[in-house]
Amino acid sequence: MKSQFEGAGERKFILTCHVYAGSRWKGEQNFKAQRNTEYFNLLKKYQDKVIIEVFAHDHLADLRFHSTNINNETDYDEAKNFHNILIAPGIAPNKGQNPGIA
Repeated sequence: MKSQFEGAGERKFILTCHVYAGSRWKGEQNFKAQRNTEYFNLLKKYQDKVIIEVFAHDHLADLRFHSTNINNETDYDEAKNFHNILIAPGIAPNKGQNPGIA
């Protein structure tokens, strides 16, 4: 991903994946902590290259955003927010799961 961003010139990206960085299943991280950190650091560095991230895995639809804000409402600055993340409901009918809800 880093080499694609570096060689992209003015090109923009839509990132897609089933399981997204930071996601959890049964309380456990789906990505190793180091991989989460690497991914989020790349997003911060190349945020101007990414239009949106489209992921699944969760069973409820959600729209989120990345931010460089610190989790402190008194220091919140909307200008530090960048691109959105669309979480589309994912299902696995062979596992007897309920349909995703959008």
